[in-house]
Amino acid sequence: MTDVLVVRHRLAHIVRFVALGALCLILSQLAASAQSGTSRPIRLLMPYSPGSGWDTMVRVLAQAVGEKMSKTIIVDNRPGANTIVGANACKNADPDGTTICVLSTSSMMLNPLLYKNLSYRPRDDFEPITLAAFVDHVIIMHRSVPAKDLHEMVKYSKTNPDKLNFGSNGTGADLHLVIEWLKNKTGAKLQHIPYRGIGPAMLAFEAGEIQLLALTPGTGSLVDRINSGDIKALLVDSDERLPMFPNVPTLIELGMPRYKLRGWLGLFAPKRTPKDVVASLNRGFTDVINDPEFQKRHLLPFGFWPDGSPPEALAQRMIDTQEEAAELIRLSGIKPE
Repeated sequence: MTDVLVVRHRLAHIVRFVALGALCLILSQLAASAQSGTSRPIRLLMPYSPGSGWDTMVRVLAQAVGEKMSKTIIVDNRPGANTIVGANACKNADPDGTTICVLSTSSMMLNPLLYKNLSYRPRDDFEPITLAAFVDHVIIMHRSVPAKDLHEMVKYSKTNPDKLNFGSNGTGADLHLVIEWLKNKTGAKLQHIPYRGIGPAMLAFEAGEIQLLALTPGTGSLVDRINSGDIKALLVDSDERLPMFPNVPTLIELGMPRYKLRGWLGLFAPKRTPKDVVASLNRGFTDVINDPEFQKRHLLPFGFWPDGSPPEALAQRMIDTQEEAAELIRLSGIKPE
């Protein structure tokens, strides 16, 4: 009987030992899995084509934030349908912090007014991370146009109403609406030709297919070409002259009203991304955006005015500027599709 008890005791000890070993193995696997999850790269969806001023800035920002957070951030361009393709990809991604996106005034303020059955809801399908930067526009004119400034261009367009076309990266995009707004304020006679992205629009401009185009200042070699006189710049829609274009006047200098719906780029995550993950991403991005040296080298010289605010500020801005967006659509005459 004693031998049986000894055997049972030993068996129970073996069972406990095996169970403890299995538990340790499970815990170690969970820890490894968790560690693997934290080391996964972040995919940053960019709804604009490569080569645009916004794309260039976002890539530099992603690299700097990745280094700061010890993360790999991969910029994934998803252009198309006035940023709707990129927005949908972000909306439908897993809300685990491994997919975030850049969305803009076009994505979040204008598209809801342009499309009756928009496939995403700006305030319901995304978690704001931060407003990265405001961006101004420069309106350029092809050298073949016999005018030296905005007023001469307007006069020429009125006497030659079929001569001047302007391009954009899509109907209803902010680069389209800023010139529609200018048409409304000046009476200029300009025809709109939409393209599938900034790249094709710039090629059309070079070929003389279009004569006017609104761009972000950091696009390609725009700064050098404007300052060398290779491209005519009519105006910037900022409140003051931009440092990279010291000779290009503002709307106010030209006797025009201020352009109210200022463009911006914001960072968002899919809805239901955990709040601690959003907070971590906000810290990572705002630390870089608010760094004076980063601003001096990568933002201000290219027409980007840094913001780097909390998520709540971006959400509130989307609410506060709804009327400006609606007014811009009304002025453009675009009917919702």
